[in-house]
Amino acid sequence: MEISFTHISTFLSLIYGLALAHALSCIAEYIQHFKEIKHYWVWWTWATYLLLFSVETWIVLYLGWSSLDMWHSSFTSIVTLQACLFYLMFYIFFNHFH
Repeated sequence: MEISFTHISTFLSLIYGLALAHALSCIAEYIQHFKEIKHYWVWWTWATYLLLFSVETWIVLYLGWSSLDMWHSSFTSIVTLQACLFYLMFYIFFNHFH
């Protein structure tokens, strides 16, 4: 079964978008409750790194894989697994305040 790249890129964009939305909502909560939380520079450094890493990873995936005309199911499963692990990493690292 072969799938076009436009379907895969839309699916990946949704997963990466959900991860970024979760991260940004957690960061917004941390900023709103700034005085109630003890902040560490290491956490903020990692948070900034992960946000930049997510954008860079999506760009690399798009530029690297967009040259393929049709995707095989093995390519699709590898990229889907990578995107799901990426979302899981964001979900574990960025905790909501409450």
